[in-house]
Amino acid sequence: MKLLFIYLFPLFSFWYSLPDEQKWLVDEQSVLVIHGKTNINQFECKLPSKKERDTLLIKAFTNTALKFDRGKVKIDPQVFNCGNEFIKRDFLETLKADEYPYIYINFVDIYFNDLESSADSEAEGNVKIYICGVTNSYPIDFIIERKENGKMSLIGEKELKLSEFNIKTPSKMMGLIKVSDEIKIQFNLLLSRFEN
Repeated sequence: MKLLFIYLFPLFSFWYSLPDEQKWLVDEQSVLVIHGKTNINQFECKLPSKKERDTLLIKAFTNTALKFDRGKVKIDPQVFNCGNEFIKRDFLETLKADEYPYIYINFVDIYFNDLESSADSEAEGNVKIYICGVTNSYPIDFIIERKENGKMSLIGEKELKLSEFNIKTPSKMMGLIKVSDEIKIQFNLLLSRFEN
């Protein structure tokens, strides 16, 4: 499923008075969840908060598109809560967290239809996802939602295959328990406008 729902707050109401670039900070209240399953159950590993304050830099924009000069969000798998230490250990081993300590989601661009509307609007764009030393690009569909507090909340999901990142799915108990190749990444990134 190539669908990512992203809710953006009053970012676009500023468009016609923008400076040459805009900076947005990723708030520590941001959340990311990775869903997976085996042949006998399902599991999820959750990043309960975003301690590192990444900065997204919007460099180029028109009344129908914006492009990120720096759109990378860094995620540390070590701080995920999987609800079970055995699941977390397997999760970190699968992602080769000792060798590749971070996952990256890199927003590239967003294209939209109705810039001035205060209602929700549809958009599409592109992201790059880095896992285990491999970067893949994905086209994404967005829904843009404005909020009243001047912040921007990016909420979305994307289904991926571990094999797309050259990750071999693990098996346990002599092959009786097998992890599915498919995972789903869900995130809620809360962004705050950075004022110089």
